Amino acid sequence: MTLEQFLSRDFKKKIAQIVENIKPLDLVIEISYHEIVKRKRVRSILRKMNAFKKQGVLFSINNLGADFSFAKKIHYLLPVIDILKLDIKYFNHKEKWLDLPIAFWGKLANKYQLALIVSGVETKSDEHLLDVLAIDLRSGYLYGMPEQFI
Repeated sequence: MTLEQFLSRDFKKKIAQIVENIKPLDLVIEISYHEIVKRKRVRSILRKMNAFKKQGVLFSINNLGADFSFAKKIHYLLPVIDILKLDIKYFNHKEKWLDLPIAFWGKLANKYQLALIVSGVETKSDEHLLDVLAIDLRSGYLYGMPEQFI
């Protein structure tokens, strides 16, 4: 889903119908970090997110990477976010300090009581690093192929 779809007028009605039909399951709307930083004015995003939060919708920001400036750019959304998603491919495995940015996101998630999910886990070394950093929520080909639902 794009941010433009999210901000469209009829999206609220569609979400209300979906939420009504899937209770007690959770609906998570995943917003790409890259979409957020393109927007100059975020008040409309926050207003819409707060309205959906009242309906029980959860929010995730994905595509977070090794650049600490990402946190500065999304700090205003953290109070309404439920999940932070990192993709391990954005972290340079050749660097000895690889654990620092991932640990940073872990601390930020703890501070705001957010779930932290690391995706793209494909190797045993990825898994070992996440074990050391005590990050339990993971996905990737190491654990299996994604399933397609119809």
